Amino acid sequence: MFVNKYKDTTFYLSDTEEAYHVDDDGIQFLRGHSGGWTIYGNSNKPGVEEESLTPFLAVQLAGDTPQAVGIKVEQQLPGSEDEQLNDPEAS
Repeated sequence: MFVNKYKDTTFYLSDTEEAYHVDDDGIQFLRGHSGGWTIYGNSNKPGVEEESLTPFLAVQLAGDTPQAVGIKVEQQLPGSEDEQLNDPEAS
């Protein structure tokens, strides 16, 4: 299931200098002009706001962040045909 793909992953954002964890309900499909699948990460630190990311960015950041035991993040090789097909910014 798509939701289980991101559950329990952790990602780090350098601009906030915080680590975020994706909980069971941390993925939603939003309708509208800028809608689509959205990944929500929560920090364990009080006062730090929830962050939302596209799945593409979430996988890139999670791949660069140490994960809990049993969590494996797989990424396509840069420049691979699959990456180019899945990259929303590729033209």
